[in-house]
Amino acid sequence: MAKYRIVKKLGKGGNGTVYKVVDAQGNFFAKKILNRKASPKNYQRFKDEIEVLYSLNDRKGVIEIIESYLPKKITESNKAFYIMPLATTLKEHIQDLDDETIIKLVIKLCDGLLYLHSRGITHRDIKPDNILVVDGEPVFSDFGLANFPKKKRISNLDEKIGPYWTIAPEMKRISSTSEYKKADIYSFAKTVWMILAKEWKSFDGQYIPDSNISLNNYVDLIINRTRMGGVWNYESLVLLDRLLINATNNNPSERPSAIQFKEQFEFWYTSNLDYTLRNIYEWEDALSKIFPVSIPVSCTWEKPEAILQVLKILFERYDNLNHAFYPRGGGMDFEKIEIYELEELLLINRDVVLKPKILIFESMNSYDWSYFRLEVDEIEPVFTDNISEFEERLFVLPDGRYSEIETDETVEYSRFFKGSFVITNKMSKINQLSGRYNAYSGLHNKHSNSEYKVILTELMK
Repeated sequence: MAKYRIVKKLGKGGNGTVYKVVDAQGNFFAKKILNRKASPKNYQRFKDEIEVLYSLNDRKGVIEIIESYLPKKITESNKAFYIMPLATTLKEHIQDLDDETIIKLVIKLCDGLLYLHSRGITHRDIKPDNILVVDGEPVFSDFGLANFPKKKRISNLDEKIGPYWTIAPEMKRISSTSEYKKADIYSFAKTVWMILAKEWKSFDGQYIPDSNISLNNYVDLIINRTRMGGVWNYESLVLLDRLLINATNNNPSERPSAIQFKEQFEFWYTSNLDYTLRNIYEWEDALSKIFPVSIPVSCTWEKPEAILQVLKILFERYDNLNHAFYPRGGGMDFEKIEIYELEELLLINRDVVLKPKILIFESMNSYDWSYFRLEVDEIEPVFTDNISEFEERLFVLPDGRYSEIETDETVEYSRFFKGSFVITNKMSKINQLSGRYNAYSGLHNKHSNSEYKVILTELMK
């Protein structure tokens, strides 16, 4: 057996200590030594860990075992140990990594967990401390609590098994009757949250979006902002939020499998920078926030404050979600809405001013065809020049007053005094109509809402 000289202590757990060691050729490794006073149960877990690691030595994603020693009797001078590659802790490794590199690392961990489960092996102790990085590759380590085919039961029936911050709730109660794969998913989901948030104490219970534990509090979510070329950004968390909600569900049967977790995480990553892939899911999510109980066939709002809050969800909460069609024809993405205090009107995109009369939602029984219609209440033009059929072109001074004259200090506004806008998701079927039904022709504004619905209903057939 090779001799290893201890260089320094790397860490200590409840049952063992890990040292940095060097062999006679000057090669560095890590050596995990079982504590001399380890109980028979803990020694058996140490043996189980070694057995699992040897069975997985042909697979990336799991720490390699190079050598091991298991004496019949442990003494101060004759301790059980095993040798593994020298690794970097996950926390240390990701400290200065960019977001996309960290996400690709998580995908590799998804692969590793999927492989373990495909072999009938469950880790049962997934947490950031038990993930190491060897030559840039993340690996699962510390398999002392792992369950595998033909393993002899050594845990008590009601024993709590799992890591403090990521343990599944059922593993706190009667671990012996728990489905270990689903418990792994719970722990893995919380570990993923900790990795992405770079917070090393996880939240309690189920993941809740739009709360103090929501990932948007920890990552820079780019919504309708200018991007730097060649830089990966978080642009959507909708699908990732859904995955974390499901994976931390208190009911194990509601959690995804390892393959489902991997597929859903990868699709979130793929669609994050491609609004054409995520648009319909985000539109669905927006509607669920506006209508948390169920989506109605139709709905109207008349109070300006209520209209403002609904449109804020559509305009400001998601990146590249909507497209709006003007009364006069043409269209634009709406990205910002606020109260224009000079007249208590709505200011959209900092250049469209209007008084809302009513906001109408029509589900059309289809996310692809659903739309909002914003009808403008009639107001008098401010000036007599620069007036078209639906709006007047004017300029706003720094103090908020209107002016007919453009200067270096003014900002141009379009002040609508009648007409209606239709707002859809970007990938909507309405947005794809052409010819006589082209939405850019202002078709909606040439008809009442009831008439417009009839036209769309015919087109849907």
